[in-house]
Amino acid sequence: MDENYGIAEETGVAEPIDIPDDVPVEGYAKYWLPGWLYDVLKWVGLLAIPAAAAIYTGLASVWGWPAAGEVAQTATIVSTGIGVLLGAAEATKKVF
Repeated sequence: MDENYGIAEETGVAEPIDIPDDVPVEGYAKYWLPGWLYDVLKWVGLLAIPAAAAIYTGLASVWGWPAAGEVAQTATIVSTGIGVLLGAAEATKKVF
């Protein structure tokens, strides 16, 4: 278990530990990409775009929709670009 999380007695779920403002923060990573944006891009780039491309490609072959290959290639390129952005954010983190 990560030391930044505690187990809530009521629910048994891991929850982030609240760090008071007067405690010096050491050993925590700082990213140039905000955490919420990182999470959204990770979900979109690793799950939503590939799933949408797979669904469209599969349905295009059944229903005769146009440009299935182009849609799949475009989705792959966009997903790869998002992955590179996320990798750059991870590679450039600073630990304080």
